[in-house]
Amino acid sequence: MVAVHVSCLTSASPSTDVKIASFNAVISFIQCLSNSADRDRFQDLLRPMTRTLMESLDNGQEATAQEVLELLIELAGTEARFLRRQLVDIVGLMLQIAEAESLDEGTRHLAIEFVFALAEARERQF
Repeated sequence: MVAVHVSCLTSASPSTDVKIASFNAVISFIQCLSNSADRDRFQDLLRPMTRTLMESLDNGQEATAQEVLELLIELAGTEARFLRRQLVDIVGLMLQIAEAESLDEGTRHLAIEFVFALAEARERQF
């Protein structure tokens, strides 16, 4: 299952809609798993997931980027521990997005909202 989603998220040929659907499926599945060892099997998907975000921003697809950010906010709010191993990279990326004056204010706001969601979840999960 992980391999299928890695393929969907990393291949140049799937449409943006396929990548978003895969992204959403992965997050939903992670949220359904009660065992942290089972969730950890999906760690390899974090990099392709953040790459999907960056590709959408690089291609000027801010609506897609905002959709991805909203999904990441949901994940941060419910499964912040899942992000722990790549926390520095992900927070750094969000701060980079928030500081990018060339991006839409809504996109920048969602990046900050992600950081806030992590901070709020920290008290509940860490």
